[in-house]
Amino acid sequence: MNQKRLVRLIIIVIAAMLLGSLASKRVALPRESDDLIGLIRDCPEHWYINHMPGYGAPDTPRAVSDEYFVYKGMRHELMEFDMPWMERYCSQTPEYLY
Repeated sequence: MNQKRLVRLIIIVIAAMLLGSLASKRVALPRESDDLIGLIRDCPEHWYINHMPGYGAPDTPRAVSDEYFVYKGMRHELMEFDMPWMERYCSQTPEYLY
C-alpha cells in the first residue's frame, strides 16, 4: 500500500468517526413528512368532543367545530396539530361533553 492511499484511508476513517459522533449527539423530534411543518407536535392537555345541543336549525353547521383540543390552557382546532405524530406519541382519548 503506497503512502497516498494510506493517508486517504486515514482521512476517510477520521471523517467517518467525526460524522458518526456528531450524528449520535443530535436529537430531533421525529418527522412524518415535511409538509406538516408548522403544526403543533406536542400532546394536548385535553381532547373534547362536544355533544351538547346547540341553538338554531339542526341542519345548519355550527360556527365552531364540535371536536377540539385544549393545549396550554387554550382551545385549539384539530387541524392545528400534527395528527399522525400525536397518534404515535400521545395517549389522549377524547372526553365527551353532554
